[in-house]
Amino acid sequence: MGKIDVRNKILLLDFDGTLVDTEKLAIQVIEDYCVDKNLISQVGLLKNISRTIVGRTWKSAIEEMIRLHSLDLDAHRVELELKDRYYQVLNKGVEWIPGVREKLLELKSKALFLGMVTGSSKNEVDVILGAEGNAHLFDQIWSSESYSVGKPSPEPFLNAFEQVRLNLKKQSGKEISPQDVLVFEDSVAGMESAYRAGFSFVQVLHSHPGMTFDSRALFSIQDWQEIQFE
Repeated sequence: MGKIDVRNKILLLDFDGTLVDTEKLAIQVIEDYCVDKNLISQVGLLKNISRTIVGRTWKSAIEEMIRLHSLDLDAHRVELELKDRYYQVLNKGVEWIPGVREKLLELKSKALFLGMVTGSSKNEVDVILGAEGNAHLFDQIWSSESYSVGKPSPEPFLNAFEQVRLNLKKQSGKEISPQDVLVFEDSVAGMESAYRAGFSFVQVLHSHPGMTFDSRALFSIQDWQEIQFE
């Protein structure tokens, strides 16, 4: 793979599954919950739920799960119960995807702006970044509280872009366009969000070894160590 020129670029990175190996944890929490509550017992249906909800906020994921499988559930109560289980898992520690932290330091030194756009809540991000001391790597973080409609809607990335655009113009008079943005994403919902926002994106496959290459992606990588920046 060749190098990607990130100089003067606005880089917007997803979090779960792109930087930290948490999506497998969230999927396991949801599958265990469905089994424990006798909601869905068939393995095939569980795996389908997993593929559908990855990359979404908890609220969006649960609403989609209920809609797809016509479940008679209180979405808010399910969200609270799933979040409680998820926090218990997070507090045991989270693994970063190999090579990520080194690449973040490199990107921070070369790009114009390095931001995170995630479907996770601020508390979830704080739990993970706080434990590792890596919050300083990002110029700004947009969590699920930062927007009203989550991925696959383009709103999360468009909202981030507009804030960066206005801030740069105010601070330095610099104008940026959608062509100056590069997104790093792993999930179907996240890539759809970036595409609909009009931004180029790199597909990170580490958390989804069975996923096929998205032809809309600029590059597709299994491991962050595969990619070089200039």
